[in-house]
Amino acid sequence: IGRNFMNKLWNVCRFIQLNMDSIYKYDININDEEYGLPDRWILSRLSRAVTDYNMQLDRFHFNEAAKVLYEFTWNDFCDWYIEIAKISFNNDEDKSRKTSLNISVFCIKNLLRLLHPYSPFITEELWAHFKDDNSSDLIISKWPSRKPNFKNEKVEKDMSIVKEIITALRSIRSRMNVPKSKKSILIIKCKNSQKSFINLHEALIKNLSSVTEIQSGLDQKRPPQSCSAIVQGMELYLPLGGLVDLNQEVARMEKRIIEI
Repeated sequence: IGRNFMNKLWNVCRFIQLNMDSIYKYDININDEEYGLPDRWILSRLSRAVTDYNMQLDRFHFNEAAKVLYEFTWNDFCDWYIEIAKISFNNDEDKSRKTSLNISVFCIKNLLRLLHPYSPFITEELWAHFKDDNSSDLIISKWPSRKPNFKNEKVEKDMSIVKEIITALRSIRSRMNVPKSKKSILIIKCKNSQKSFINLHEALIKNLSSVTEIQSGLDQKRPPQSCSAIVQGMELYLPLGGLVDLNQEVARMEKRIIEI
């Protein structure tokens, strides 16, 4: 846990604070129907992080405990959940926005408690912006426990598949130098059960991978001038026509081959 990590934490706390409503009381209700896959996933990951962190502290493995917090904060919370929450923060729908803020504040408050032994001064300063009027200072606040337990294996597995799809699409776009401003369609050859999964999480995939339309099913064919990826047995096809100058890309690839 170093300077870059603390800068990341400071920035994400500042971002959440700017979106907070001072008169709204932030609370968690796992049975809330408004909680989508990302919301339940980050709560599950937080519960897992709290359990693993406390276990490492009990064993006096302080470096491993710090690693647990680093990976959750950087990889799960900042890189994924906050990116997804930004969609809700910019959404006019009040319920969706409050749900994301609820969970973001809940995660941050637990993170600050866990990080306090490693960085007492920064976490105490950040805590002052999130604590309630009746809350105590961070140094004497209640330590996060293993309860309530939000762990959910199915949710984590489903979110892992969604992340794999989004990562594969982003990788294709990056590799082929597709500008972020250009949208594309996505064609997925998959089983009927996988088609239902894609339909269920279609909005999330679209928002995070610059996709305007998803066509899925067992009868889908690979279109011409497209790139492909395999995720969990599903064949992803991203048509490149109109997105990149194919002649320029061919020339770039040939030059790269010569260099190798």
